[in-house]
Amino acid sequence: MTLFEVSISLVIVAFGVISAVMVFPSGIKAQQLARFQVYASAKALEMIDAYNTCPTANPSLEVEAPNAWDVSPSRCTMAFDLERRLASYRFGIMPLPMEIARRLESDGDEIQQVLADGGYLYYSQPQAATGFSDTGLSAVPPNDAQRLVFAVTGYAQSNAVPILPQKSWPYYMPFPSPPSHGTHGQERGFSEPTNSLETWGGKRGILWEDTFDPDMRPVFWCNVSGTEYGYRDHQRTHTLDSAKRYCQAALWYCKRKGTTPLTYGATTVLTAFPTGLPEVDRWKLVQSLRFLAHATASLSAYVTKSDLETGVSLDGGFDPSASGMASDPFIVTLPVIQALHASTMNLTALFAACHPYDWAVPRPLQRAIMMDHPLIEYDLFTAPVSGTLFGASGVAAQQWKPISSQPIRHIGRSFQFSNQDVLGTSPTWVPTAGSTALPNTTHWGNPAHFTLTKPFSPDERCRQLVFWVVDWQSYADVETAPSAPLDAARYPRGAPRAPGGTPAPFSDLMRNPPFFDWQQYIYRNPEKSLAFTESMDGRPDGFDVRTKIIGSDGGGRTTNGENIGNGNSRYDQTGRGGPNHKQAFIGLFGADRNFNLKLDRGPVPSSVRLRASSVARFNFYDLRVPASLR
Repeated sequence: MTLFEVSISLVIVAFGVISAVMVFPSGIKAQQLARFQVYASAKALEMIDAYNTCPTANPSLEVEAPNAWDVSPSRCTMAFDLERRLASYRFGIMPLPMEIARRLESDGDEIQQVLADGGYLYYSQPQAATGFSDTGLSAVPPNDAQRLVFAVTGYAQSNAVPILPQKSWPYYMPFPSPPSHGTHGQERGFSEPTNSLETWGGKRGILWEDTFDPDMRPVFWCNVSGTEYGYRDHQRTHTLDSAKRYCQAALWYCKRKGTTPLTYGATTVLTAFPTGLPEVDRWKLVQSLRFLAHATASLSAYVTKSDLETGVSLDGGFDPSASGMASDPFIVTLPVIQALHASTMNLTALFAACHPYDWAVPRPLQRAIMMDHPLIEYDLFTAPVSGTLFGASGVAAQQWKPISSQPIRHIGRSFQFSNQDVLGTSPTWVPTAGSTALPNTTHWGNPAHFTLTKPFSPDERCRQLVFWVVDWQSYADVETAPSAPLDAARYPRGAPRAPGGTPAPFSDLMRNPPFFDWQQYIYRNPEKSLAFTESMDGRPDGFDVRTKIIGSDGGGRTTNGENIGNGNSRYDQTGRGGPNHKQAFIGLFGADRNFNLKLDRGPVPSSVRLRASSVARFNFYDLRVPASLR
């Protein structure tokens, strides 16, 4: 081979090597993009799975108040939108600090458009996958997936109201049962009637169901000529005579409601409402059977089976209200008790299924189903109701008016505020035949604006989950930037109260109910477990922060058994937490966002803008009604 040929060969080899070297960056970039697309796909699947299976209840809250703005379960907190439901330390995503998000550029400036529209940019939590309790937090290794940031584009639909603050229907009771009662603070004239009837024994409670139907009170308790009758008396004395008197009170209620011995004394089980019984009066039969079935069943604790086969006699003539309508004599037998129980269960279930907007009867606990919940939404096209925050010295507040899909019959009163009519209605309000109007327009919206059941095209409920990749953790203030702004309703404020007759100030409502993080899934700062409890100004890079974060409910531990976090799950609650509780609640001091238990300061100054590269997009269906797959 000549020197010329060798030279040509070397040129060709050099060209090939240089070409290969030039292709390497694009190959590496393609490999990185493919890896982050896998991360994004896994995260999207995790989020949609959590969205469709996360708990829809948030117990240990106060949810009822005469005005919607006086309790925390608001439209914003309880909205069944993907980002609102999952932006929690329970469900795997956290809002990126606004100070950082506003520095990021993207194709078409899409990130900044999301922020301008009021949306947030999110990142993945560094701990275990979605759905794990934060009780066992431990430090985690570097997580490359945290370089992913994502947002939800497309407007969310107006959702159904999961909790109507004025009355959190449905109310559940086991059937058969006595009139509904429950634990209640002593607030006569403020949140309960001045003549409320207290329960017996244990914590103070009141009978509240009689605010809808006063005839229920003697069934619960009454004193006639020095002799006590009803459920409360029987619960206190536990004798055959007290059980008989409870039965007499229930028989009197049957007489008052027009339920005859031919109906409740039959041994044939009822499977349908009697022909000719008006729909508006069906509740009377259900309640009559409910109380009498419970009362007669109580007899079985004091008599033998042979006694019931013979029959236990009950005297008539009981008339606690001196109305001239006295109870009928009755003989209780075992077949009657069995038929009463079965008829009660059948007609209660039938009533709930056929009359979802008739609230005269609590829903059966043994048959709690989705259809027990009414379809209610806020009227966004009618002027909202205005008022002031309770206990806050005239601070103005507003909320849209609710609309139900059908007029609500027998709306009654709420348990927590049983001395006040719900949204200006009469407790016994009944719509006229064929009426589509709600009782008043002062508190209720326009029925013509109800949209939950209207036809829709798929694009109306399609939203998009968009992922980008950017090295946002390289910023110098990656962990000292404040958390993204919180909706005030994420603080589980207590309902109006007046202990001892004196209305509680707003500051007292901020202390109760306490934070129960293991049940309040969508409350507090999503970065709560990672949030610093004091300023990190002047702290060096690498500073040990294991005792400077709020941490988990029970206090996590490192693999070496060292405590992580403050260990006080109520840290950022007024009056219960430590110093700086307000600043800790809103994340003012930043957070240990990669959870390595060290303060990290990246090399990139906050003045530098970074470009986020598009990774993937996923379409998903935007639910309007709370739902959960099991």
